[in-house]
Amino acid sequence: MKLRGAVGCLMLMIGCSLLSIAQATMARATAPTEGGAPPPPLKVALSGKALQKFDQARSLALQYLAGKRCSTFLGGHGIATKDVAKALSSQQPQDGTASSISFAAAGIANVNLDPHSGDAIQTVFNNPAYLTMAVSQPRGAETYYNPLLLTRKVSYPYSNAVSVIHEALHNLTGDSDVALAQELGYNGFEPLGANVYLNDTLKKYCDSKR
Repeated sequence: MKLRGAVGCLMLMIGCSLLSIAQATMARATAPTEGGAPPPPLKVALSGKALQKFDQARSLALQYLAGKRCSTFLGGHGIATKDVAKALSSQQPQDGTASSISFAAAGIANVNLDPHSGDAIQTVFNNPAYLTMAVSQPRGAETYYNPLLLTRKVSYPYSNAVSVIHEALHNLTGDSDVALAQELGYNGFEPLGANVYLNDTLKKYCDSKR
């Protein structure tokens, strides 16, 4: 999900406002090669300092998931932290700003259900009007992250540990922000409000070893 200002974890998927959010962006045209054909779409793995920050966040997040406060809270809402930890351990971090494959090719959007499924993933990260931390493959292993936010070259209000747990929940459940937030006590239906609620809740219960 793309959010104005410095708010939220960003999960794009059917049922999680891909339609309303993606309408704010246009897929960037790829430059043609010398022969006239455009280069093939790419999926680019996270690397460098951003990957180091991800690895650090994942290590911390796994410790936080094992903490009593986090496991008790999520377990009380039907989410086993051992399953979240397994999903996070299996997560394959990609570079969202450099990946030009489409949402459909990445397994994030259904080509038959969403008119923006053919848009390049990088379009949601390269729009300066929004901050996008990540988009995740529902019930999959891949998550596309924003290196600028992971490395804090651009300010972001939630820890990287909270962000990777958030994305692991999407990988694990396949649920939208709204659905996940409702499982944790959110009473609304608005995607931005759900995103903020979800991040604030994870910050409260799953951002330390307690």
